[in-house]
Amino acid sequence: MTMLGLLSYVDRSVLAILSPTILAALNLSATQYGYAILVFSLCYMLSNPIWGFWMERTGLWVTTLVAVLVWSLASGSHGLMAGFIGMCVARGVLGFGEGATFPAGLKTVTETLPPEKRSFGL
Repeated sequence: MTMLGLLSYVDRSVLAILSPTILAALNLSATQYGYAILVFSLCYMLSNPIWGFWMERTGLWVTTLVAVLVWSLASGSHGLMAGFIGMCVARGVLGFGEGATFPAGLKTVTETLPPEKRSFGL
C-alpha cells in the first residue's frame, strides 16, 4: 500500500513538471488546466468513502486491485486526450481510481497491526 501512495504523489508531481508541455500541446490555458486539476481533486475526495465502502463489502485486496486497474487505464488514457474535456475526463477517472489510496492504507494498518502498533503504522 505504501507503493500506491508513492505512485499517487509521483503522478501529481510529473503532471506539474510536464504542465507547460501539456498546455502547449493541447492548446489549453492555465485556467483550463486549473479546472482539470479541480476535477481530479473532487473525484479523488468524493471517491474516498466509496472505495472505503467497497473495501468493507468485498475485501481490501480485491477492491485495491480494481482501483489500480481503473487508475492504470485512466493513466494510460492521458495519451489519448485531445483537449480540455478529454483532460478533465482523464484526470477525473484517475482521481477516482487514486481515491482508493488512503482507505486502502488505513484498512491495511487495521488488518495487519495490533491496536498498540497502529499509530506507528499510520
